[in-house]
Amino acid sequence: MSEFKPAERYAVLTPADWRRFDAKRVITESGCVEWTGRSIKRRSGHAYFHLVRAGRRQTFLVHRMAFLRANGYLTEVIRHSCDNPLCTAEAHLLPGVQADNVADAVQRGRNDPTGLLAYLKQRSDRIAEMTQQGIKTCCSCGLTKRLEEFGRRSSRVTGRDSRCLPCRRARDASRSQVISEQRRERRRLARAGGTT
Repeated sequence: MSEFKPAERYAVLTPADWRRFDAKRVITESGCVEWTGRSIKRRSGHAYFHLVRAGRRQTFLVHRMAFLRANGYLTEVIRHSCDNPLCTAEAHLLPGVQADNVADAVQRGRNDPTGLLAYLKQRSDRIAEMTQQGIKTCCSCGLTKRLEEFGRRSSRVTGRDSRCLPCRRARDASRSQVISEQRRERRRLARAGGTT
């Protein structure tokens, strides 16, 4: 299998980015390491990791990131042996080409969207069941807590934020600190006669 050239674009990922990536992964009962970050492509079910470098937003598929870190290379397609598009468990990811991907879809009865729809319905039912029980899992710390420990968010299926209140406060404080540092740097450059 030949190395896929776009792997070079992943070189911008820093150790801090990888720590942030790992913080959004949770081991499930099935053995999958599911992505809990909020950026999920609705149609395919695949998840994305976002970062901003030099004012440009960059997007990475999380299962490709996990495969690259484990194996040091990428191929045209990274397949899931577990058939779970949110899984980032290195042991469940296989190299391949588009023909392999299509063969997997046919073999698993997913050459039409009903397989994915069944998976999304199962996941939605699990979320609804947890909501009915009055609990939710925080995407930052991975702990299951009472719904009252999450802020309200009407755009969410559960009506609650994806992070518990302590994690939200810590994230907001971290963001505020970064923004303040960026402002100070811009002011320093402006005083020095540089451009922003």
